[in-house]
Amino acid sequence: MANTQFSQLKINALRQSGNNYNSSDTTRLSIAGTLINQVLGIIQETIKGHPFTMDIGNTVATVANQAYVDLVAVTDILEIVNVYERITNRRLPQITYQQYIDLVPDPTRFGGIADMAWAPTQLVTTGVPNWFIYLIPTPSSIQTIYYDYMKTFFLSADGDYSPLPSQYDAWIYAEFKPLFYEIIDSKNRNLIDNAYKVALEQRTFYKTAIMSQATRFEQVASRRGDFDYRRNLVNATPIP
Repeated sequence: MANTQFSQLKINALRQSGNNYNSSDTTRLSIAGTLINQVLGIIQETIKGHPFTMDIGNTVATVANQAYVDLVAVTDILEIVNVYERITNRRLPQITYQQYIDLVPDPTRFGGIADMAWAPTQLVTTGVPNWFIYLIPTPSSIQTIYYDYMKTFFLSADGDYSPLPSQYDAWIYAEFKPLFYEIIDSKNRNLIDNAYKVALEQRTFYKTAIMSQATRFEQVASRRGDFDYRRNLVNATPIP
């Protein structure tokens, strides 16, 4: 079953909510698009870790003597969950960026195959989050790093496809309704409250249905702190 395009999701959501869809009503289509993305955020968090939410087996090449690799070309990263390399065939444990600074005060002092640990950091430029992965030790040559990440469900263009198969569109529409009613009929609390009740029922139903079909996915969420890491790997550069 194919996934539904964003343009059709907006139309269907309006119709499902009892609204007489009018293709010339760009305001309501815009509202529908904003609310659908809000709904997809709720769904993404509800089924966090399911393969629907993951993008796995990606690769990036290190730069010799550069402490990090950047993933600025990948714009749908919500969270990086695994970093691993195939030379020593191991998954690198995650540490915080502050721990990285503590362990590696001078990234130029030691180099080699990055196989000890990794630390994520993020820079937001013009609204786009750019992710960087700092590695221990600093790669001394070109090396292929593999990584898995949790992807955002955000849709922007009409031609974008829903991240969920169309059999789950009913969940999107159920979550959409109370949010839509809050905007167009905010005083009708009975309508809104009933829609919220149905939305919560559908959330429980579809979460159970989707997660029960998921295969076990290792490290589906951040496991920061689960791994031991060595302190004082390098000495601080003496101050003259």
